[in-house]
Amino acid sequence: NSPAEKAMTDAVHRGVGHGGTSAGAAVESVSMINGYVGDYGAAQGLRRGSTLMWWSNDGDAERGLVFGSQRAIYDQHFYERGRFGRSLSTIATADERFGGKSPVGVGVDYATSITNYGDRTLTQVVGNSGAATIDFESLGATHRWVGTERWLSARKVKVNLLTEDNDYNLVTRRLTLHGKTVGDVSGRAWSNPRSSASGILYVGGGVLGGGKVMSAVVKDAAAASANPQNGRVLILSADTRGTAAAYGDKLKVAGWPGHIDQATFGQGSWASVNPGRYDAVLIVAVSPPQAAKAFGNATFRAIAGKAFAAAPVVFADGPAAAYAGTRWSGEARPNGDNYEEKAGAAFKTSEAKWHAGAGVVGASIIPALNTDYVWGRLFNAVAVDKGELGLGISAGTAIRFHAGSATVVDGSVVVADGRDARTWVSSNGTLGAACLVVDTFGPGEALRR
Repeated sequence: NSPAEKAMTDAVHRGVGHGGTSAGAAVESVSMINGYVGDYGAAQGLRRGSTLMWWSNDGDAERGLVFGSQRAIYDQHFYERGRFGRSLSTIATADERFGGKSPVGVGVDYATSITNYGDRTLTQVVGNSGAATIDFESLGATHRWVGTERWLSARKVKVNLLTEDNDYNLVTRRLTLHGKTVGDVSGRAWSNPRSSASGILYVGGGVLGGGKVMSAVVKDAAAASANPQNGRVLILSADTRGTAAAYGDKLKVAGWPGHIDQATFGQGSWASVNPGRYDAVLIVAVSPPQAAKAFGNATFRAIAGKAFAAAPVVFADGPAAAYAGTRWSGEARPNGDNYEEKAGAAFKTSEAKWHAGAGVVGASIIPALNTDYVWGRLFNAVAVDKGELGLGISAGTAIRFHAGSATVVDGSVVVADGRDARTWVSSNGTLGAACLVVDTFGPGEALRR
């Protein structure tokens, strides 16, 4: 309501174009994302209330520009800062706020732009990366908030990944590629991925930072043991002795009363370990490149395979969880200096350099989805094989497979479905996609649509 805004509004009504970058992009939607609440970040993006929103219908001056988009809520630095979770929860909240008629979430990555003509058409993706749309209305998405931390539980969210030569109609919510409409999806049901392990299988997103997952593993291991006080757990480390020791400490804190043995690839007599004599086996790793060396070794693969086939309880965590799926990546995790670089690169179709996994779970498993910002790898996984689901597991979270069911233990799991999607590679190597369908799940929920 300032003189500056009035002057800009008058100019826009005369046909003057306008643009902005970073927060200058966010302000171009009248309902504006103004950041995260408090100390929250991408790790908490899928929680209710994680986004600080300035809504257009609040009746106050805290909003985006008055001439900003009514049909879109813009987010920025989208790929490189792992902001899919933030926009998913924001559009879910908008769905509630606007009576089931939420705007489209439009996320544009760093060094990339998209043009909005007349608040009707998004077009001309230009730059180093791509853009995305998040749509809760086209497939009649439903949602609720689950668990004490109120994680988003949503079904049938339509996602497009836009590159050059795409036009997106904000009114009809249809996408064209080279001038032709692409993508037709119903959000049809899928069957939850199943485990071929003989007993209970946990796959985790990386739990050393905390959470309730280890307590659940200990409970199942104790139930599987004839005498938990003399029970035995094997920690099979695919990287270092330090990793094995850290998981041993977590086991003790979680209340495991029995023995804990450790075997680390390349150290001591690791090759002679027999996982079939244990009540539970933890197959663990923190470093994907180190894990790639271990899982590239036939003896280590055979030991892991025997654990899946014989142990009453198996917990595969971090890169080892990824290995339990059909394909996995040995690319290094981000560090404090290269988070954004690696997150943006994950949307390039050449980034993952896939290895064959154990196939114990018939899906691609992407651990640390929220903290490593690897949404691009999740979508690339389903583009590689559209018949298989992608399972993105947040840090501190696990999926428990047993008796044909798959249940979330703490935190959040994102399922990407590309069965009816059309995918392509842009000239800058970024993945493009029409009609991906995303479902999100929270603690205690069974994976199913």
